[in-house]
Amino acid sequence: MILVWASAAYQAGLRTRYDDYGALLRRRLVPGTLISVVDCVQALRQWRVMAQTVRQVMEGVDILLTTSSPCEAMPVAVDHSLRNLDLQPFTAPFNVTDQPAITVCADFCERGLPVSIQLDARPFEEPLLLAVADAYEKAHGWRARRPAFTTGHAV
Repeated sequence: MILVWASAAYQAGLRTRYDDYGALLRRRLVPGTLISVVDCVQALRQWRVMAQTVRQVMEGVDILLTTSSPCEAMPVAVDHSLRNLDLQPFTAPFNVTDQPAITVCADFCERGLPVSIQLDARPFEEPLLLAVADAYEKAHGWRARRPAFTTGHAV
């Protein structure tokens, strides 16, 4: 559904100024224009079921820790328009279930790039979520570390 909404928001621009959009944005938006109204309605129904299920699961949970991405951060030198769409962040389920979530650094990989986790809370529990994220970052010292920036080649 998010894909459809994003595609709808950019529809006029995609039709009249297609080349003004970057390759990655076009790759993400164009498929959303191919989704039917019937499919959208069915997705909304499933969205409600998923949100209710997650609310039930989270009843006894203050904070849920999940992975936020299948890999480390992409190097600055990488052409992000060529990024594999299979490497999308794992944050979408929480975007559609009305849960506050925050991604924080969990470590650094061998190449020195950050690896992240996501903390999720129940709806309207943002103060708790932010307090836990802040405490986690302070306890591990990730805030003080920065990846080295390299230029000239894609990894």
